[in-house]
Amino acid sequence: MSAACPTACQVPCPPRMSNSTWIAVRANYGAEMKHKAARKRGDLSEKATAHRTAHHVGDLTRAIVAVRLGKTVSGVRHLEGRELHPKKVDGIWMFDGREVEEAARRLGRERENELSRGELAARACELFRQGKDAVDVVIALRQPFDVVLPLQRAFAEESGGLIVSRTLADQLAHICDVPRITAEILLHALEQRDHKIDDLAARLHDARVNSP
Repeated sequence: MSAACPTACQVPCPPRMSNSTWIAVRANYGAEMKHKAARKRGDLSEKATAHRTAHHVGDLTRAIVAVRLGKTVSGVRHLEGRELHPKKVDGIWMFDGREVEEAARRLGRERENELSRGELAARACELFRQGKDAVDVVIALRQPFDVVLPLQRAFAEESGGLIVSRTLADQLAHICDVPRITAEILLHALEQRDHKIDDLAARLHDARVNSP
């Protein structure tokens, strides 16, 4: 038995269809009815009707495409001109189902490859521990800076590290005579330098005491 229509129109709703999906379907139905009515009245020329058929204009409205792709209408617009090439029919943008399905497959693959928050944080920490900076992590994980930088700050706080620029890191590495600098290497170098200073101070003191 068909469900009651949430928009109180005369078209029976399929069973177990959500309101948002049905509204999108109804929008597509209305566009098709508009086209048929105009053709029946003779408002469409034979040339326009032939053009519509010859170029295989799809019968999916932007609202239906948004539901299929799991995006907002605005998100669908961002794909237009790149993956989706709608045609305007009777004032309504109509989409080719084949292009929509190809876009849906691509988006599905991307969602499968998306990292969970925990996995993303773990991989970022592994790279930071290796001495990689934020730029390296952005490139390696294909994540934006607004995702990577908070992870870098959290890593520095939890590990007792410091966030320094690449230029400063290179200078510190040169001073410490190491190929790359980390917080542990810097701490070790400073401790060794303190020992050397203490040793030199002790020798200088002994030399002054023993001098005639």
